[in-house]
Amino acid sequence: MENGICFLDFDGVVNTLKIEYKNGKFNTKYYYKKNNQLSNEQAILWISKLCLENSLDIVVTSNWRNHCTMDELKQILYNSGLVSKVNILGMIKENTKKSEAIEDFLDKVGKYVIIDDEQHEYLSNNDALSHLVLCDPYYGFGIYEYEKAKSILKNKTLIKK
Repeated sequence: MENGICFLDFDGVVNTLKIEYKNGKFNTKYYYKKNNQLSNEQAILWISKLCLENSLDIVVTSNWRNHCTMDELKQILYNSGLVSKVNILGMIKENTKKSEAIEDFLDKVGKYVIIDDEQHEYLSNNDALSHLVLCDPYYGFGIYEYEKAKSILKNKTLIKK
C-alpha cells in the first residue's frame, strides 16, 4: 500500500453539535445516519486537506460502521463535503475495539494518524496513542488538530517489517 491511513472517527471529529435558529428559537442537534451527511463541513475540509497533502486514505473507525454499510459511509462522507479525490479505503471490523482493529492495517502501511475525540480505547496501546490526534468533541477537527496530525505523520513513519 503506497498511501498512509487516516483512521477517522465521526462523532466529535467531523460530526459536532450544530445550532440552528428557526421560528424564533435556537435548536441544537447532532446529525445521524438519516441525515445522510455529517454536520461539520469545515472539519471535513481539513480532513480532505490532510489526506490529499499527505497521501492518506481514510479508514472509518466510527461507531457508525455498526449501523451503515461501507457504501453508505462513503456516501455520507462525500455528501458532507469530503473532496472526491480523497480515497475511502474501508472501515475497521464491526463491534471491535478500535486499537485492536487498527492493528490489522498496520502491517500494510508506512504512515498513519488516528483522529478521534476519545482516547480511552487507545490507552493500552502506546504506539496507537502516539499517533492519536485528540479532538475537542464540541469543535471537532480544525487547524490545530490538522497541524498536530501533520507533525505526527512527519515524525512517526513506521518501518515496514
